Amino acid sequence: MKPFHWRVWVVGYLLWLIAFTVVEGTGRQACAMPMQKWIDSAANSQERYVRGVFRDRAYDCLQLTRGYSYSVAGLFTLGLIAPLTGVWISRRQRFAGIRTAALVFGAVFVVSLAVTLGTMVAVRWAYDHLG
Repeated sequence: MKPFHWRVWVVGYLLWLIAFTVVEGTGRQACAMPMQKWIDSAANSQERYVRGVFRDRAYDCLQLTRGYSYSVAGLFTLGLIAPLTGVWISRRQRFAGIRTAALVFGAVFVVSLAVTLGTMVAVRWAYDHLG
């Protein structure tokens, strides 16, 4: 691997992270999604229930908003396909005389799935709890 390749991966991931954060924040702003800490700070269980219903309606709004739902689906797909494309481009590498394409594709898929889902959960948690 050439010395500058890791920079390409890092820059690509950071651009993806910025795009997801902007889409998530814009969707939450458009649908007036309440924060989880606001729901948890309710005075009693009835108020907490009402705030939960408000959150459920905002979540339904997010799912029905085309710009949000298509963008999140596209970014999730991009988060899985981009690393696999990078591996496919460099598929001619050999390790101990064995072509490692199948092993590398499997490993990259598992890692990219974990990173993509982990990042999505972390960004949503940050919006819910950190504001």
